[in-house]
Amino acid sequence: MLTFRVLGPLAAHLDGEPVALGRPRQRSVLARLLAAGGQVVPVDRLIDDLYAGEVPPKALAAVQSYVSNLRRALEPGRSPRAQAGVLVTQPPGYALRLEAGAVDAWRFEALAGDPDAGHERLAEALALWHGPAYQEFAGAHWADAEASRLEELRLSTVERHAGAVIRIGGAARAVPELERLAAEHPLREGAWALLARALYRCGRQGEALGALRRARAHLAEELGVDPGPELRRLEADILAQAAHLSEAAPPPTPVPRPTAAGQPYVGRRAELDAVTGLDGGAVLVSGEPGAGKTAFMEQVRGTLEPQGWAVGWGRCPEYEGAPPGWAWAELLRQLAARFPPGEPEALAPLLSDTPVRGDVPGARFRLRRAVGAFVTSIGRPLLLVLDDLHRADAETLAILTHVIGEAAGLPVLVVVSYRHTEPNDHLADALAAIAAREPLRVELNGLAAPEVGELISVTCGRPAAPETVAEVAERTGGNPFFVRETARLLDSEGVVALPAGVRDVLRRRVARLPAQAQTILRHGAVIGRESDVDVLTVVSGADEEAVLSAIEAGLVTGLLVEPEAGRLRFAHALIRDTLYDDLSRIRRARLHLRVARAIEEHDPGDVAALAHHYTASAADPVKAVRYTRLAAEQAERRFAHHEAAALWRQALDTSTGGVRERLDLTLSLVSALANTGRLGTARAHRESAVRDVLPMDDPHLLAQVIVSFDVPTFWSNREYGTLDSRLVQAIEEALDRLPAGDGRTRCRLLTALGYELEGEPDERGYLASQEAVAMARRLGDRHLLVLALNGRLHQSFRYGGSPERERIGAELLTLSGSDVTVEALGHLVLMQAAINRADLAESDRHAARAAHLARLYDLPLTLAVTGFYDGLRAALAGDHAGAETHYRAAAELAGRLGMWQHEAGIHLLSRYGLHLMRGDLSPLVPEVEPFTSMGTWQEQARELYALALCHAGRAEEARALVPAEPRPIRRDYFWHVLTVVRGLLGVAIGDRGRAEAAYEALLPFSAEPVGSTGYLAIWPTAQVLGELAAYLGRPAEPHFREALAVGERAGVRLWIDAARDRMSD
Repeated sequence: MLTFRVLGPLAAHLDGEPVALGRPRQRSVLARLLAAGGQVVPVDRLIDDLYAGEVPPKALAAVQSYVSNLRRALEPGRSPRAQAGVLVTQPPGYALRLEAGAVDAWRFEALAGDPDAGHERLAEALALWHGPAYQEFAGAHWADAEASRLEELRLSTVERHAGAVIRIGGAARAVPELERLAAEHPLREGAWALLARALYRCGRQGEALGALRRARAHLAEELGVDPGPELRRLEADILAQAAHLSEAAPPPTPVPRPTAAGQPYVGRRAELDAVTGLDGGAVLVSGEPGAGKTAFMEQVRGTLEPQGWAVGWGRCPEYEGAPPGWAWAELLRQLAARFPPGEPEALAPLLSDTPVRGDVPGARFRLRRAVGAFVTSIGRPLLLVLDDLHRADAETLAILTHVIGEAAGLPVLVVVSYRHTEPNDHLADALAAIAAREPLRVELNGLAAPEVGELISVTCGRPAAPETVAEVAERTGGNPFFVRETARLLDSEGVVALPAGVRDVLRRRVARLPAQAQTILRHGAVIGRESDVDVLTVVSGADEEAVLSAIEAGLVTGLLVEPEAGRLRFAHALIRDTLYDDLSRIRRARLHLRVARAIEEHDPGDVAALAHHYTASAADPVKAVRYTRLAAEQAERRFAHHEAAALWRQALDTSTGGVRERLDLTLSLVSALANTGRLGTARAHRESAVRDVLPMDDPHLLAQVIVSFDVPTFWSNREYGTLDSRLVQAIEEALDRLPAGDGRTRCRLLTALGYELEGEPDERGYLASQEAVAMARRLGDRHLLVLALNGRLHQSFRYGGSPERERIGAELLTLSGSDVTVEALGHLVLMQAAINRADLAESDRHAARAAHLARLYDLPLTLAVTGFYDGLRAALAGDHAGAETHYRAAAELAGRLGMWQHEAGIHLLSRYGLHLMRGDLSPLVPEVEPFTSMGTWQEQARELYALALCHAGRAEEARALVPAEPRPIRRDYFWHVLTVVRGLLGVAIGDRGRAEAAYEALLPFSAEPVGSTGYLAIWPTAQVLGELAAYLGRPAEPHFREALAVGERAGVRLWIDAARDRMSD
């Protein structure tokens, strides 16, 4: 057992044997920590106390050396790398962790502080004294203060002991001790009172009165005052021989000083009470960097955990090179260790990185559902904390929103934090989804001036002047991290002029460390926010003792924390960022290489970190690509396809390998992008790969590249109106060089032609898509047939094809099985077909099912399509503002998916249809005009613009804009609406030929609404035919009668009223 003596000469014993405590200053360090009673002594305070005069430049290094020596002496069996158990580092300084009876002063206080202690225990307490407390450190202000406190407690204990002895009839034995006490401390009235009582109880009444007269004389001579009320009453009672004098009352028990405790939490009481008062739900904690979000959530945990709540805590790493989904992996592994899941294999992608096969959206949903099922099955109140959500990857956020939904109404409290100063699309989408659950929002603003003053007092151990508090509050805006760092600087330097920013504060604090410690901490900053001690040791190149000293310096100054044995973390991301940003680029790169090699040696499975560091070093592209590939595959196993795409792109940018390596990386990138819904970007990379492979004269490789992009999709993935002639030629050449007969590759290439030749004048694409469907049926390959049908879908608009699209949609549903992407596509196709029949109740049903699947399985492209449909339905209901809102949101989502033509083009066409229904296109003139000179949209936009000009009263400009002989309109999904615009334009500018051509072209579609794409259904086609017929002098009433029937079938009041109005003319 380890024991210490401070009540007399300083001494320590380990298992009864004396411990050599070293030279005077080293002994002073130990004594100062013992005087703190187990509380933390900030290292700056320790230095000030140790060096009463001028502090030397290397004071911190000296203190670290003393601490290291003391640790070896006090724990001789501890290895250098093991955590200290006695003299511990606890930011911002050091503390002793000892048993209550290990220090004689602590033992004395425990005995003396017991209000029920009898004379024997009080005698035991007094027997611990072997001389003045901290006697060898007399003169040091900290020692004098503690010695004075202990001496006062000793004198009070002597008085209590004497009183206890008197009460049990030992007055005669107490008299000598009290005579000595009164002689040594003649101003202690309590000692004179006890002496007088003892003498009186011994039958020595005269001597008792004499003792009181001596007390009066000392007080008058030294202080010029009379005795207090107690002595005056006692004198009167003795003269009156009062009976109660036989009952001696002990003096009051002194209050012991507080024991060691954690650093108090300042402010946020109302917010904390609001959160901890919940029995479930979601809490969004936001604030700027340093606002105290993590500390706030730790207070929530500290409040709820003792009440029986289970806690899972996950951090979204604030440094590059962390694997995606890490927050959930960390949280679930904690909970699974305490509450083993019933189906651990369902959580395998997060618990053990096990790959999952099958349909990506379906598997992704099953994982989210498994997480939700597990956390809601714990069987006790559960607190889930996700910290730093602004750094979360898309899949982490998706799991979060799913869990919050699953836990609704259950005793599961989900608390997340994020920086509202660092917004991003994924976080915005997640917060919008969580908003529907009515979360409690806690925004941590700056502390008020009184709280700033309290935080300075807590940090420095003493209050600051009001003017200093006011200046710190103003300069820091009450940001707790900034306040604390500024307070530490004030405490250590006593600076008058405050630094301008928190980074300046941090730089000055770092500059106070020994030079080698500064260097090693910068190495740690290159590793990341968190690092392994073994890796840091290798990277630094210093000996282990130097690294441990540097770590010690970081810990005691509060720059580092030690989350677990062998791991370090910068106390705040701003500290790491400041150290990292101050390094030159070339030094960073070289250190990244050293970090990569160290991690490769100590933790080769940390592929995400290895990918980051090898890439950042730019020194070994081969290894950078290898580990980036592994990291991307890890991300895909966790369904973090956005992060996987970023990693594949990183590997591609880093690669210095040959064409085949780049092709392989590109195809992996294409697949990841397709799984995120970014089809336009995926296509662009696929086209790049095709260009790379063409010179290689390898038809099979070319075919492999061409068919790599095989995600079924409702919308075209190429820019509208363009034709990639080189790609089409490559497909034809590959087909020519493949063996004759049916085959998967041939079928895929034919399907690709169907996609690529959509809307083109010749029938090659139309026929190729027919052949692909027939071949897929003969091959009996379900997935191949799905792709072929999808290609056929895009060609079906060539000749109207509404019945065929309905058959395709029904077959896709039959083929979908558990493939939710195909199921959603089937519903979208059937939604479109139902609009063609003016059966809007049926189209609503399919749109709702598709939207449900999209939200459930994270299918953003499907959500964009159904968003446009929601706009259409609002427009048909006469809710124009609602239609605009839906169109805008759908277009923004399409834009985030990299589909510019849908963000801009379809958004414009949707709003064009909305205004056309209202009968006034003039507000759109400025919006449509730019499209008339915009490459692929130029031809289509010209007539759209001309009709808008006519609505604005500028018919002459419209006539001048369009050619007398209009070009054929592409036979694609916009053909119907563009033909209607052409006909109405003919009427507006008096071009009979244009109107007549449109009339004839539209006749076969008289029973359908105009457009029928899912976001365009302006009027019944019959209504437009009636207008054209009236202009051309043909019978119009039959058309308006048919339009009325279509309107009634669709249940659209706007169409019904318009048809009836024209019939009554």
